[in-house]
Amino acid sequence: MLPSPVGYQYHDLNTVLSLLPRLFWDGIIGAVIAGIIEVTIYAFLQTRTKNFIKASGISTIIILLAHNVPTEYFAFKILYPNSVKEIVAINFIIGSLLLLVYTTMSFLALKLIDRVLKNEKT
Repeated sequence: MLPSPVGYQYHDLNTVLSLLPRLFWDGIIGAVIAGIIEVTIYAFLQTRTKNFIKASGISTIIILLAHNVPTEYFAFKILYPNSVKEIVAINFIIGSLLLLVYTTMSFLALKLIDRVLKNEKT
């Protein structure tokens, strides 16, 4: 909010930093709403499919499409109007790949926990 110091040459930094408060609050509100919706979708799918990977994967992809894509589009369209679609697409692809990795790791961890618990019962 203060004026730039004399001789300050990084006006682009001011442009980016001036958008941070809006991005922060939008992100918090969106994350809370998206988290509630994702857990609801996951619980619904888990009761229907009885498959952790499917339920987790589908619910997270829905949230990536419904929350992250619009949020990133509106966040970056001001700064990068000519490449905002590419940025959003790349972020979606990276998010989907990370989803695959994390879901697989979670699935393997759950299998290990289940195996350990079954061994303790016997």
